[in-house]
Amino acid sequence: MDLIKTLNYCRTNWARPHGLIVSIVLAIGLLVFLFLNIQIERLSFWHWVALVITPLILTVIWWRTTRLPCVPKGTIGFGVAIRTENQDQAKKLKADFIKRLRELVGTWRTGSVAFLDLGASPVEDLLVDPAKHIVSIHNQTRCHFLIWGDAKERNIDGPKHVLELEGSVCHAPIPGEAGAALSAEFRDLFPRRVLLEKEKDLFTFQFTAQWIDVVAQYVIAIASYLSGDLDHAESLFLTLHQRLDKTAPSHLPQIAKIRARVPSRIAEVYKTKLSYLSTKYHMSRSPELLMESEKVLAQLDLWEPSYYGLHLTRAMCHFLLRRDVQAAAESLKKCENVDDGTWLWSRAFLEAYSGDLESAYRSYQKAFATKTGNENVPLQCEEFIYLVMETEPDKGQLFYALGLINLRGKPDLISARRDLVLFLDWVERTKQNLSSQVSATRKWIAEIDEELDKTSTHA
Repeated sequence: MDLIKTLNYCRTNWARPHGLIVSIVLAIGLLVFLFLNIQIERLSFWHWVALVITPLILTVIWWRTTRLPCVPKGTIGFGVAIRTENQDQAKKLKADFIKRLRELVGTWRTGSVAFLDLGASPVEDLLVDPAKHIVSIHNQTRCHFLIWGDAKERNIDGPKHVLELEGSVCHAPIPGEAGAALSAEFRDLFPRRVLLEKEKDLFTFQFTAQWIDVVAQYVIAIASYLSGDLDHAESLFLTLHQRLDKTAPSHLPQIAKIRARVPSRIAEVYKTKLSYLSTKYHMSRSPELLMESEKVLAQLDLWEPSYYGLHLTRAMCHFLLRRDVQAAAESLKKCENVDDGTWLWSRAFLEAYSGDLESAYRSYQKAFATKTGNENVPLQCEEFIYLVMETEPDKGQLFYALGLINLRGKPDLISARRDLVLFLDWVERTKQNLSSQVSATRKWIAEIDEELDKTSTHA
């Protein structure tokens, strides 16, 4: 009887270290009992080998049968560890809940997701001391998502399955605050305690699996975005939006939150893509990047048509790709209610480029008086005008704009004087009828000379 109890103990606790120790002691005890009828001097070499090697064999078997599986490198790992009260419940959970969750997660992107059923062995450690064991299990299994908890059967206004679940997300490339915020959002949306009618357990198990799948897909999309995989994030968010759009609104607040947040998340992806392309363009000045930007603008326009950066970038693309001043000006009109003054600098440039220097002067004056979110706007505008003049040297009126930027926007008196003098030379050479601008320019040059004389005298 005691032997049967010990064997049962070893079987039920096999996954834990003390289960291994008891199994080793039991195995050696059985061998010793068998060898008791043999006089010690008659024990052969192989008897001693059996006594020594049995613990080693049991240890290897224990390690092979209890070690946690690991997802392949380069894939998104999704691990589930749920403890049940009986075998029937375990079979039901595996057939209706875990199977459905595996199927749903597997639709994210073929070959990129690995699903692991970790069984019940990690659950006790996770429930007793999650802070100690979560990171270890994430590292062992390479899972980005980990769901664990208990499945119980209780009588709560009738027989019910009770799922008490916890979840964590771990995504190595995401640092500090961003990673903590991602984990907090996952916990906020994750189903923690779910009551399932036993009579409808197939439907309710699958419903809960779908709930977890939606949350997981949403969070992994954010994780992909934060780690720089914008194409994958875009694909996941768009797929999730289509999926939620085809289903009736859920009474669950978590799903309602996700439904409301997905459009803005999609817009964030396109904004980041736009910023990335803009940075690359300023480094290379490649027209192909502007064409790629227009594709992103078309998508962003679907999700956040009022976005300020959309109109600024679209105006730039209209001008640089096609020299379509009217279309660029129309894009900038949509910025008139924005507090930031960057769009005024762009409008002033278009007016100067078109030869309307009176309107350009008024727009530059407004631009100088309005704050911008980027203190480098004057310098960037100056560089932009020089690039335009390299391809269109006949646009001498742009020296007037450069003179204003250096005089009032930066200020840089020496550069302003140079540009204003070049403007006067261009007017004289091309016989332009710009008497008002010429008079103002000569006045500004005189003021600059006076200021420079004062500076040199004090020096």
